[in-house]
Amino acid sequence: MPCEILHAGGKVKFRTVEGETIKGAYQLEPTKVWDSALRFTANMYQPNTHMCISFTGPYKHFKLSKGGAILTDDEKAFFWFKRARYSGRRECSYHEDNFDMLGWNFYMMPELSARGLLLMNQFYCAKGEAIHNEDLELKYPDLSKYEIYTKTNR
Repeated sequence: MPCEILHAGGKVKFRTVEGETIKGAYQLEPTKVWDSALRFTANMYQPNTHMCISFTGPYKHFKLSKGGAILTDDEKAFFWFKRARYSGRRECSYHEDNFDMLGWNFYMMPELSARGLLLMNQFYCAKGEAIHNEDLELKYPDLSKYEIYTKTNR
């Protein structure tokens, strides 16, 4: 997350916390953004947030090998995220599009989406009820000791 904050032009501020681990989801204060890197369970979405979920890495509940998602109930943010993840483009032919924003090539390939839909079965019991997953907890490195994250001129 610190890398993406820098990419977005923000400043990384670390807050002293107890312990040496990270668990579940946490807010990137003072924004509405939550990193849900270690939480994937039923009813996890917190209203009025932009909750980031990663499908990359060996410690995830939902392992797709790459990709992620942003959950939000903010319609304006939804449309911005949708364009941003598709190179800033709208859902029309590039011959008709008006290129007026920067974006990234982050949309999920249909084949990976289909695999994700198949893997969703692991989160439901035979009766179709959602299974609750406990938050994962991992040792987290102290990134504040690296110069790039502590410079005051950023």
